[in-house]
Amino acid sequence: RAYCILIFSLGGQKQLVKAIEMGLDVLERLGEKFPTKPDAKDGMTEVLKTRRMLEGQTIGTITGKVINDKRLLTTMEILESLALYSYYGKPEYIPFFACRMIQFSLRHGWSSFTTFGYALYSFVLTSFNDIKGAERYGKVVLDIMEYTKVYYQHCRVYALIYGFVFPRCMHLHSCLEPIAKAYCDCAKIGDSEWLVANAALFATLTFQCGKELSSVEIFLNKAEEKVKKWKTTTVFHATRPLKQAILNLMGKAEHPSLLEGEVISFAKEIASERGQEMVQTTSRLHLYQMRVAYMFGDLDLAAQILQETHGTEHIFNGKYEFCEHLFYDGLVSFAQARKTNEDKWTTFAQDSVGKMRRWAENAPFNCEQKLHLLEA
Repeated sequence: RAYCILIFSLGGQKQLVKAIEMGLDVLERLGEKFPTKPDAKDGMTEVLKTRRMLEGQTIGTITGKVINDKRLLTTMEILESLALYSYYGKPEYIPFFACRMIQFSLRHGWSSFTTFGYALYSFVLTSFNDIKGAERYGKVVLDIMEYTKVYYQHCRVYALIYGFVFPRCMHLHSCLEPIAKAYCDCAKIGDSEWLVANAALFATLTFQCGKELSSVEIFLNKAEEKVKKWKTTTVFHATRPLKQAILNLMGKAEHPSLLEGEVISFAKEIASERGQEMVQTTSRLHLYQMRVAYMFGDLDLAAQILQETHGTEHIFNGKYEFCEHLFYDGLVSFAQARKTNEDKWTTFAQDSVGKMRRWAENAPFNCEQKLHLLEA
């Protein structure tokens, strides 16, 4: 239990990589060994193994046996915490944590952590572009909570299924209310880490839904006050690129085409050690810098960012920002193709259109307009 507390402490101190490394070491002592340097192929192998184990399972069989052993529950708790840290620090481990939580539950029994495991598995399926499977298990999560009448995990579960999964197959606006509820309930029960995660998701979704920019800024300011009060700024840092982009769009930045201002400095953040470790923050820095550069006419800067980041949108793990990255990737590529007549930009543009077409097939209400604009 002492190791468990230390892992949480490291995570709270922004030392995500150290928290993950210690967690992996403790899990190995508990009998759960993970690969040292996993890649996408390893993750897919783990997903396929889990898929086979899930064949024939029902809500009744999943929840029929309950875990009471404290050692087993500690293992599940560590896996759950590492999933959050890995998203921001080492996302290549997420498929393993999700699959092990499910495999562990199928072997030993159900616990409240199991519900989160299935939500995480649903999230993983989106990153492998299995949208139908992701939607199915996202709904299974809701069924499990209804069947067991155990709802207190909804603050964490909603973040995954309404923040990542359902935006791939449902209208973005329909995901706002559940995320808002999760955020408010986290504040009530003192779940500080997931309050921050839900705040970040809600702010991003409201921005993507086209809500008034000033209202998103106000929400982020209020959320940041709570974050500072509870000293859980690690995850919230990933919202800073969005907030700075909002200020740029509202005319509150000296140089609107540069993601530089009172909230964050693109140049300083990218050069820092934290910028190199916090992959989600870095990916958003690139996304919003490319976005404001394109919108305010600095095509050279937008093209520079694009050359550095083309093909890296998988970092968003299937989140809707993946779609936004594809959109601006395509816009910049088409503009550069016209300007330079270089084949590489045409190739980049065609790649973005092809990927956007797959997004539009699953969620036309969220992506089809972007696809038509790129095609035009």
